[in-house]
Amino acid sequence: MRPQTAIRLRQEVKEVYDSIAEGFHQSRSRGWADFEFFDDYYRGKDEVVLDVGCGNGRLLRYLEQKKFKSYLGIDNCDPLLRHAKKEFAAHEAVGFKKGNILEIPVEPHHYSAVFTIAVLHHIPSRALQLQALKELGRVMTPEGKLYLSVWNLYRWRYATAFIHGFFRWITSGGDFSYSDLYIPWGRREKKYRYCHAFRMPELLTLLKEAGFEVLDTSTSKGNLVVVARPFLPSRRVSILGVEVDGVTLDEAEGLVKGFLQSNEQHYVVTPNPEIVLHAQKSKAYREILNRASLKIPDGVGLLWASRWLQSPRKGQISRLVHFFRGVGGLLSLLIRPHTFRAPLPERVTGVDLMERLTHHSYQMGAKIFLLGAAPGVAEQVREKWRFDQIVGTYAGAPAVKEEEEIVKRVNDSEANILFVAYGAPKQEEWMNRNLKKMPGIKVAMGVGGAFDFVAGVRQRAPQWMNRMGLEWLW
Repeated sequence: MRPQTAIRLRQEVKEVYDSIAEGFHQSRSRGWADFEFFDDYYRGKDEVVLDVGCGNGRLLRYLEQKKFKSYLGIDNCDPLLRHAKKEFAAHEAVGFKKGNILEIPVEPHHYSAVFTIAVLHHIPSRALQLQALKELGRVMTPEGKLYLSVWNLYRWRYATAFIHGFFRWITSGGDFSYSDLYIPWGRREKKYRYCHAFRMPELLTLLKEAGFEVLDTSTSKGNLVVVARPFLPSRRVSILGVEVDGVTLDEAEGLVKGFLQSNEQHYVVTPNPEIVLHAQKSKAYREILNRASLKIPDGVGLLWASRWLQSPRKGQISRLVHFFRGVGGLLSLLIRPHTFRAPLPERVTGVDLMERLTHHSYQMGAKIFLLGAAPGVAEQVREKWRFDQIVGTYAGAPAVKEEEEIVKRVNDSEANILFVAYGAPKQEEWMNRNLKKMPGIKVAMGVGGAFDFVAGVRQRAPQWMNRMGLEWLW
């Protein structure tokens, strides 16, 4: 869809709702049965609620029963906002503000429960739908939840709209899709509202791309309903003050792909038990680790620690139970790792992520520079892999006096991914000092001894030891 078409459709939707506001208000005086789907996730009196596309405040009738700490409704229809303000004027913890889903006029990371009911399908074009979801993510707390619904338009009553949509798709030269419909309002003088008919797989893909992890879904006769949460922070744990992200290898790769498309620079660290212990001796190093855009769990001990720390332990008996649970969890991790459940879903090693990114570098549009290890090792890695996307190698050293030469080599290579193999903590400290001096680098990652493993200088542990989390014994 062309941008000018999307702008026109957004204006049309606003004008239609302004014109039907009185009738719409009267038809939206009752609750909505699908709200009950949210009961298992909504926490009640402690929730700080944002209702984007609040209309006349219909959602508040549900929330009044469930309780909340505060509520703010956002809508761009003045007549509906007036009705909402009038009806709920007596509520001290309730407020309303004019705004829209693409530019929500609130501070970031503030709301623990964000609702957007029957709004997203009125947003034209996939680009704007994605922008809207990212804006919702911006205002949510890391542990917050998104409660979203769109109309389920795949019903016989809308067959005529789909027929018209199909012919519009053919005659528009690709400006519209067959899922872009006009749905009538009213019986006598009909008003037609633009809607995009979502299918559930399409909606879930969009949410994932916007950075959400879907918790639950429901498809009713009238609606597609989703509960989701911000993807990465929702599974982040702190182990002795060092943050670790609960990601799988596939998810880590997807995040790095996203970093490459952003306008900012990012660095990735690979916490393991040794790194966590070293961070206890240096607050500055701990802060460098925690500022990383991605912190992958490169150590089976971290998986066990995340489960141990999650269990409550109050009182002498509870501490004893907690101890035996911890021992049982450790045995489960060693003997049957596939059955082990922890906030960190799996171990993601630096060498595995580096290999995955390098092997997919062409599809990602990545250009890679290998920095570190002993002289000649990075060259052996390039010779073994034979990827044209590896545009530079250099051993160098993490000493300050060598930084100018290294930075020049990296910048001259035009690389956008930098793998640094100086070992912890030197590689993280080096990235922290020098990343901004290399504006072409979108992602820098400390990989420790990964070059040695790939080049064959050192042998990785056998697969059976890796599966049992015993690589540290090798």
